[in-house]
Amino acid sequence: MNKKYLFLVSAPHSGSTALYKILHTSPAISTCISSSNPSHVGEGSALFHLRRDTLIEGWADNRYSPEFKLPMQKAHDAYKKLWDPSKPILCDKFTEAVHAPSYEHYFSQLGKVFFVLLTRDPYCYRHGVQDWYFHNKTIAELHNSLKNCLLLSYEDLVSDTRSARNRLLSFLPALQTLDVAVGKIKNLKGGSTTDPLHGPLENLNTPRNVESKNRDLDRAPHIVEVMKYLNYFPKGD
Repeated sequence: MNKKYLFLVSAPHSGSTALYKILHTSPAISTCISSSNPSHVGEGSALFHLRRDTLIEGWADNRYSPEFKLPMQKAHDAYKKLWDPSKPILCDKFTEAVHAPSYEHYFSQLGKVFFVLLTRDPYCYRHGVQDWYFHNKTIAELHNSLKNCLLLSYEDLVSDTRSARNRLLSFLPALQTLDVAVGKIKNLKGGSTTDPLHGPLENLNTPRNVESKNRDLDRAPHIVEVMKYLNYFPKGD
């Protein structure tokens, strides 16, 4: 029971790939990043193998459904092919946040389970605010229900990567050390910063989009409260 399992759960385009690469630099961790091709990061590598091997019937249509029962034993078998069992921390990332409770239940029987939850400011989200709401509603619920979880934001990674690193090391000291210089954090214009310690987010929202986002976010004050985001743009009349 000394093994630790760390899962990075994120809405799409919220910095999970950069953070996953940073986590990969810990000498204590085994991720699903290939040592022969470290630049390639699969989205939920074990789940990818299951999809590839067609072991999950109905996955394509139900991957974000809480009613869909993920076969965790098959997922674990896939992880065994990807993880280095000599490492004390085994790690993966995925965007299907609804399945995090299944991960917690299954892997808690094998060791201690940790989750890092990633979100991104809805006013700077690549997709529409309804898509943001769909993913972050689940992440907000997980923040209140998972036993061991840390909530980070895309903005944390961009504007203060060292503090984000320190929070991770405080959350899971067994990581020992992390090299934050390996990640490339994309900005809103589609470019990326060569140094993740710089590159502040810019607001590219139009007034029309802001008014629409304000209306949608007014319907979800509990999510906004959990994520610490406020409607800081003027609302329409």
